Amino acid sequence: MNMMLRFCLLVGLFMVCWISEMQPSRATPHAPARPSDTSNKQVDSVLQFWLQKRAVSRTQTHCRTLYLWMDETSLKSCIDQDALLTQALPINAITGHYDLRLRDKKIRKNPIAEILRGADYARKRDAWPVSWACLTETGSETPSQLIRVELADSALIVNFLPHTKTQFEVVDAAGRILPLTEIEKRKHHIAAVYFEDELTEPIRTDFNVVDVASATARSKQKRKKHRSVLRTYILCNESMIQAWHHATPTIQNNWLTEIQYLLLLDAWLKNNDSHLRESGKYGRYAQLCWGKPLPENTPAALWYACLRRADSFGPRCHSSSVQLEIDFMRAYWPKQTLPVSRFPSAKIR
Repeated sequence: MNMMLRFCLLVGLFMVCWISEMQPSRATPHAPARPSDTSNKQVDSVLQFWLQKRAVSRTQTHCRTLYLWMDETSLKSCIDQDALLTQALPINAITGHYDLRLRDKKIRKNPIAEILRGADYARKRDAWPVSWACLTETGSETPSQLIRVELADSALIVNFLPHTKTQFEVVDAAGRILPLTEIEKRKHHIAAVYFEDELTEPIRTDFNVVDVASATARSKQKRKKHRSVLRTYILCNESMIQAWHHATPTIQNNWLTEIQYLLLLDAWLKNNDSHLRESGKYGRYAQLCWGKPLPENTPAALWYACLRRADSFGPRCHSSSVQLEIDFMRAYWPKQTLPVSRFPSAKIR
């Protein structure tokens, strides 16, 4: 009897399961999973931590590590001459505009301008604390060789903002603004100039033009103009460069790490349209991000704080801009030549 009862129960269970499988499913398909708010906040925190270390504020300009890009011919020349600053004439429109501003009639009589126009500071190159930030300025191919520059501990930075009332300040590693009497005593410690200026000129996308005089003349003609702001560091004193390196294992490994963070930033921008941020008319929003406090504590604002150019047509915090940085970084990484390290300040002393 017990055996018969068990058999009937098993048969009944089998029939119920078989009938349920034969009926069409009424379950609705699952929607694709979206990142949770928690995961989004975690990504925000990672990107903010990474970008905060690279952001450049006009209120805190002293830094010891700078990067610059050059072509293979220029790199070979620097190695052969055993010097990074090899040329007194402007090598591009940035250094050319810097020279012109030092000679401006409203500026040239300033004691600090007179110091910077001296022969000891004639050889120069433009540089920036964020290597990949310079790769979005033109949208075209840039020099492929990356140089890392380390300034001496005692280095002084000149803040040169000709479009402001102050125009010149000199700061030390502690961020202290030096009086003129101390500047004159320590002028040989000036290592670089933080240069920021408003430009009103015909629309152009390429700053890397040697013909600065022609560009300035064209800007005075009556044609369509726009306003932009450009900032950079001008290295101007070889004796205050503690070391410069090219293609060392540390630089190459850090390069790959930067690409990984840029890929994360690219995914963050693609994940949500609200993450995208325009630079604003004349790049006003981007310029707000160059000061403190930031207009928003977001990865987008910090990304703008890493840039050295702002205008209506400049780099925008969109995936396309970040992807351009990634493409250049990936393309240039294997193109680096043999490792080089030089220590100018030790040689000069």
